[in-house]
Amino acid sequence: MLVPGSITRRVIVARFRVTLLSIKHELAYQVSYSYPLPPPSTLFGAFAKALGYSINCGVRCPEEARKYVNKIRAGVSSNQKLLKSSAVLVRIRGVLEDKRLPSDVNELPKFKDAMLREYVFASKSLPVLVVPRSENSLDVIKATLPLIDRIGDSESLVAIEGLEVVEAKPCDSRAVTVVVKSQLAKGGSFIVEKATDESGNRDNFAFPVTRKPGMPEEFLEISPIEVNQQVLCADDLCFPQGGDW
Repeated sequence: MLVPGSITRRVIVARFRVTLLSIKHELAYQVSYSYPLPPPSTLFGAFAKALGYSINCGVRCPEEARKYVNKIRAGVSSNQKLLKSSAVLVRIRGVLEDKRLPSDVNELPKFKDAMLREYVFASKSLPVLVVPRSENSLDVIKATLPLIDRIGDSESLVAIEGLEVVEAKPCDSRAVTVVVKSQLAKGGSFIVEKATDESGNRDNFAFPVTRKPGMPEEFLEISPIEVNQQVLCADDLCFPQGGDW
């Protein structure tokens, strides 16, 4: 429920259609465990890459992106269901590492490498909240988000299903539905993972999903995170009003 007569601010809510998603945990190698939702650095990196398509910023794209984006966080929609599944991928990594092709068929096995990759399947489009640096940033963000082509590994292709500027208003709920730093979490059932924020700082983050009781571990469902501060609501996404989250 919204709190009447409160100060509002404008944010952007984008909805990404994700066929399958695999974002390797930064500490994983051969057994590539995936985050349940995209961490902040993954979304910010995707935005910075997309920004490069329009302004040709090269290695300066992350710096340029920070001029427009304050926070960019994955969230969950009502009745969202997530399913994790693993697959073994065989890739010819030796071609990239040795920068040459196998000399003959007998050398081919030496060039092969297998890894266990985990994928996340979403039942609905994935909502993403973007908090701009200022009102002047809104147009650039709206023009850049549709240029994002993937979030995660090479198979994690995405498409924009919805994009709108929304008035975020204070509400009487003290539960958030986006990824936040875990020290803000005061209650609820959620998953904590070490990840990196939009500025490149590593921290523990709380993801608003949980494993469904009585179901296999691979089934996840939404689970709002309780916090002890004012919460803003934008459509079905709720996030902290201020501070470092």
